[in-house]
Amino acid sequence: MKTKTIEIAYDHKNRDVYFRPAERTVRGRFLLRRVNEPTAMSFRGKIPEEVPGQTLGIDVATQTGYLIEPIHQNSEIKSNIEKRGMKIEPVRQEFENVDVNAWLFWMKRAVEDGKATVLSGELPETINYDPPSRLGPQPKRGEARLREIFRRDPRLALEHQRMTAEEKQAWESAVGV
Repeated sequence: MKTKTIEIAYDHKNRDVYFRPAERTVRGRFLLRRVNEPTAMSFRGKIPEEVPGQTLGIDVATQTGYLIEPIHQNSEIKSNIEKRGMKIEPVRQEFENVDVNAWLFWMKRAVEDGKATVLSGELPETINYDPPSRLGPQPKRGEARLREIFRRDPRLALEHQRMTAEEKQAWESAVGV
């Protein structure tokens, strides 16, 4: 990897994106002309025609992820948003001791999917990261499930040994073995 700091910005159909490793939504770039509504242009002059998206970055050397709010650099947009009573995020938010590979994986995926562009740095060709299943961890079944139950409550192991085959089958079905 050539650089220690990598930054991307989301710019995909006026949408925000949920960034998994930071467990939060990152605001994408907004362009009024992208709004597919006939009356959208009637808001010209009332709302900014362009609102820059937040910048998401990572410092690989220090394992620190960060989010930069570029609205603070544009006083016109900032005052327009504040006038409306909307909250503006801090200039920079840092996330310490992040899983660098997870951040790089999801950043690279956003770029490859056309949802983000690289502002600085260079994403690595390969990243050693396996994303978690969308369904979450799979429940244990069979003997593994029984061991888990008996470890939590050893008395159930004794009761299980005393059961008849028919009772065991009914009990195991009830607890999801």
